[in-house]
Amino acid sequence: MLLLVSLSFFQHPSSDDFAGNLLTKSLGVRGAIGWYLSEQNGRFSSIPLFLLLSSSRFLLDHYFICLVFFLLLTYLSVWYFLKYVLKTFYTITKRPAYYHWLSAFSLLVLLACMPEPSSFFTWLATDATYLVAFILFPVYLVQLHRVLTAPAGRGAMGGRLALLLLLWVLSGTNEIALFFSFFFSLLFCGYRFWGLKDRSWLVMALPAMHVLIIILEFIASGNVHRSGAYVQKQFWLYSLGGAFYQAAQIFFPIFSNPLFWLSAGWMLYSSRHIKTTVLPVSGNRVALFALVLVVMFAAVLVLAFMARHLTGIVLPLRARNIIVCMVLPSVLAAAALLIGPLLRTMPSLAGKPGWKPFPWLAGLLVLVFNPFTAGLCQSLVDAPIHREVLDQRIALINEAKERGLQKVALPAYQDHFLATMKRAYGEKAALFCKIEFPAPPRFLYFLDDPSQRVTGSLYGEYYGIDTVESGSNVSVRMGLLPGIWQRAEGKSR
Repeated sequence: MLLLVSLSFFQHPSSDDFAGNLLTKSLGVRGAIGWYLSEQNGRFSSIPLFLLLSSSRFLLDHYFICLVFFLLLTYLSVWYFLKYVLKTFYTITKRPAYYHWLSAFSLLVLLACMPEPSSFFTWLATDATYLVAFILFPVYLVQLHRVLTAPAGRGAMGGRLALLLLLWVLSGTNEIALFFSFFFSLLFCGYRFWGLKDRSWLVMALPAMHVLIIILEFIASGNVHRSGAYVQKQFWLYSLGGAFYQAAQIFFPIFSNPLFWLSAGWMLYSSRHIKTTVLPVSGNRVALFALVLVVMFAAVLVLAFMARHLTGIVLPLRARNIIVCMVLPSVLAAAALLIGPLLRTMPSLAGKPGWKPFPWLAGLLVLVFNPFTAGLCQSLVDAPIHREVLDQRIALINEAKERGLQKVALPAYQDHFLATMKRAYGEKAALFCKIEFPAPPRFLYFLDDPSQRVTGSLYGEYYGIDTVESGSNVSVRMGLLPGIWQRAEGKSR
């Protein structure tokens, strides 16, 4: 985890970060929020946060501050959730250090199973709009369980109002959070309504509030514009086939990752300590577990189908990251509750001679020899050179401006990276690293803004240069281009 934090110090702002800064500079924070929510999307919680952060030149120039802050919040959220789960549902008591170790390992497993971990924690635009949803989600689940199981009495109303407020904020972060918060709330409230005959107003108010938020999001001007007014984009069977393929793509990295199976083994072995009052008392446990897998897959399928058929969008990798964060813990929890009890009759191996070092050795081997660790090593080797290349680009821009020029030619990223590596490590080492550690670093989100027309215009606007040339691309800074920004400014006035 410390190595992941260290990567934040080698990152630069990119793409949407520059757009947020330009919007707030042109329209002010309030005007930018209004324009974004009316033209781009309806994320009423996360967009104000993103624009507020990206409006600060200091935070963008010291990019690591936001990245480390969000990663720390993510860690604390996972720690808070796991501590509550272990204290509430397990019979064992652990030292505080155990909760920190387990939180770090759990976050590592999630990152390892994501299709694009770089956008999960090294890009401010997704930190403020996607990662913040994952930070709030465990807190929401804990509060949901506390409120639904707490006896009526003094302070109960405050907890319920806090839950509804948390639900409102979480639902406004992004569409993935809205969908899965509704999904899990519907499961929990449905179980209490039909299974436990709980007819309290909160059990009925939570799903109703979700439906209200979904309707508001559906008619929000920004979502209508972004989706093209929800016009059917293709024949529904094509959308269904594509959604099925995308759902399979999301599940495949989970079940093919050795770290997932290591965590599953730990969950199954530790399930012997789950309180018997929590475990299901009847039913075919294997069939129930298979049903959970089918339901989780169906949920992802429905989400991907709606995105394709109604909005014409294939869920981007950064959205799939958050889906993994929702699906993976659900599968592990189901395995512990349904499959774990079947293993309770197995004799404990803890006291067997020679057993103690085995799980540590197996865990170490899996932890070291997996694709995530390989990607982390590659990123740590490339990150210093990557940062130097991006710093040199800024230096070239500043040098051109000092000479009174308003045009700068930047070397292509790959050529610049290789030349910098040769200068730092020598010819042979650079060629070796080019093969074994190809740029850019896998765990640093990078779009190579100057090489693309639109992002190059945003890049030039942020660094104050009229024209940016990189490779075959020539971009004019956004402030000089007629179009969306001028229309936005006029609309704000």
